[in-house]
Amino acid sequence: MSIIAGIFSTNWTPELTAVKHNIDRHISRNQDDRREIFSDSSLFLCHVDYQCFGKPAKADNERSFAVTAGHPLLSQCVQHDLETLTDSASPEKLLLEGEGTFCVFHYQKEPQILSIYTDSLAIRPFYFMHYQGAVVFSTCLRIFPELGVPLDNNLETLTEIATLGYPLASKTPYNQVIASRPGEMVEISNPKLMDASVDIKRRRYFSWANADIAPCSLEEGVARLDIGFKQAVERYLGSDTSTISTLSGGLDSRTIATELQRRGVELECLNFSRNHSQDASYGQEFAAHHHIPLHSIRVTDTQELTVEQRLGKHWQSECFEYYDKLSRPRLFWSGNGGSVCVGQIYTSEAIVKACEQEDLEQLVDCYLEQQMAYIPHRLIKQGAMYQQRLRENIIDSFREYAHLPLLKAYQLFLWENDQHHHVALPFEDMDLFQLDFCLPYYSKSVLKAMFAMDTQWALKHGIYMEWLQQCYPQALQTPWQTYPGHIPCPIDVDKPKASQWQFSLPTKTKNQLLREGFSTIFSENATVFNRSVLGVQCLLTALRLYDCTPGLTMVKRMNTYML
Repeated sequence: MSIIAGIFSTNWTPELTAVKHNIDRHISRNQDDRREIFSDSSLFLCHVDYQCFGKPAKADNERSFAVTAGHPLLSQCVQHDLETLTDSASPEKLLLEGEGTFCVFHYQKEPQILSIYTDSLAIRPFYFMHYQGAVVFSTCLRIFPELGVPLDNNLETLTEIATLGYPLASKTPYNQVIASRPGEMVEISNPKLMDASVDIKRRRYFSWANADIAPCSLEEGVARLDIGFKQAVERYLGSDTSTISTLSGGLDSRTIATELQRRGVELECLNFSRNHSQDASYGQEFAAHHHIPLHSIRVTDTQELTVEQRLGKHWQSECFEYYDKLSRPRLFWSGNGGSVCVGQIYTSEAIVKACEQEDLEQLVDCYLEQQMAYIPHRLIKQGAMYQQRLRENIIDSFREYAHLPLLKAYQLFLWENDQHHHVALPFEDMDLFQLDFCLPYYSKSVLKAMFAMDTQWALKHGIYMEWLQQCYPQALQTPWQTYPGHIPCPIDVDKPKASQWQFSLPTKTKNQLLREGFSTIFSENATVFNRSVLGVQCLLTALRLYDCTPGLTMVKRMNTYML
């Protein structure tokens, strides 16, 4: 994994020079991390490369250089991919064939042109802003408040994050900062006129909504899905003979484990789950059945930290003998993307019905209800207005899919919004846990196969189960955790355990929310909230008279980005 940040300018004022120094200082919170700097008359680029994929994520020649966050997966080697890009007259065409998740920065030294490319879902995003005629960019959003540039909060975006868990379109919590879009290319170059701002062009070099992908049958689609998945695993695996993965009680991680075992790879896994849960029990059963060493770490709140953050905390060389056997010990396999992109979760019966009727407004209302995406009108000032804007913004997000059947459009909405931001939060802390991830479910060929099939077939894990029954029956030999309303696991269990959706919020987490709520009452952030309502909610929750934790959770989410 890499962290990349920089500034493009032709007029280096003292303020812009200060931004350069702040980028160098704040790109990593670990001052011992090695910064690689490229600087010429137009570009300052700072790169921290943890080399999780085993090779430097950089290539340089006399004409151009390239760095990347993630792995384009044109081949097994990230450095080879970047060397190929720097030698190519058309990097864009090459990246169209990329199977991985990536954010590639390609710089032509003469003329001075910086091109930034995201993968088809922008799983590895970048952010940029205009400042004094320059463009400041970074793969981490957390850097911008540290740069000494003027920023103010976008409250509309904060309410989207608080309710949906992610911002829509190109918005960020800051009015001045823009987020990259899936399959986007941003080109930054010198201005044509003296004393003008640098030129910046944005376009989608790949768009799922306009992709030339012909529909196919279920049989052909499942075959393509399997080929794409296996190809992604092969490229990610490279020459490794031993590797490490997460393993939960669900299907995504066990399918990866099954494929790795099929290839004869030595495998150990980590499981983070609550006691007496399906995640714990079913993960252990699968591991025991397939003779996979499993390291189980019990947690009280699975939502307190992301799995990626937990891995960074626990996966240390001094704690695991297996660590030193790995040629790439900071590279984990992860099932992210499987449940949404292949299993088609977040698609209730009401949503399907609205799609069948081609009723977009009804679909959006059903989605808001399903996600419980409601802004407390009394807690948040102008809450009713922000709720209306949230609804309108989701409707606006469907405009680019207007030519598609509504169910297919909804599938892309989930891909390009929910999944687009799915691992953005843990990537913000890359400097703290210094890990990267093999993400085969986000492989472009896997996504193409899913796009080509009728979305109706994907509902309730329909395509997923068809694929596993045909290609990975070993994954179905022990019980697995299923999503409510989806195809049930047919294996009888003597003593059913609780699923992840059946646990109540731990007392520790409630107390953290209460502390956040009480401190907010007396902070500047309280201007966004109604202090009296927030105070009452904190008291009711503390005295156990009424559970107001949903509202307090919103307060915490919004506070994360408050300036």
